[in-house]
Amino acid sequence: MEYYTLPVNCAVLMERAEKHPKQSLEKSITANIYLILATKYGSKRYDQSFGNELLDYDFDNPSVIERVKHRFEVSIKELIKTCEKRLEEIKVIVRLSIEDLYFDKDRKMTRVKKKIEISISGKLILINRTYSPPPFVIYFSPASISSSSK
Repeated sequence: MEYYTLPVNCAVLMERAEKHPKQSLEKSITANIYLILATKYGSKRYDQSFGNELLDYDFDNPSVIERVKHRFEVSIKELIKTCEKRLEEIKVIVRLSIEDLYFDKDRKMTRVKKKIEISISGKLILINRTYSPPPFVIYFSPASISSSSK
């Protein structure tokens, strides 16, 4: 089974000559989870409950994430259960690390980023197969989000 890629281009769907790009079930679920993780609560006008609370915290103090790590895991798991009906037996693991990034070749300018790695796994209901994409990674200070599966 194939699913439309995001963002959906409605103009392409209306044209019969062109076909909208499609993707596999696994990639479609990964794209949806990526959207959940990259969206702040309350920022979707049509669904105020969509998104997550990670972006509400100040991660200048690394102990903040350690105190709320379990809460994030439970929150993300519940969001995926609610927003991604194609998965079951969902497991979420959140890890925090701090990375030093160097900008010049002499390594004189150091910049520290806080990295949150979110591993998500589960079972694909339609095909009864394990779903375990590469971890989703969120960097703070400055914020950036990446997924090695994209």
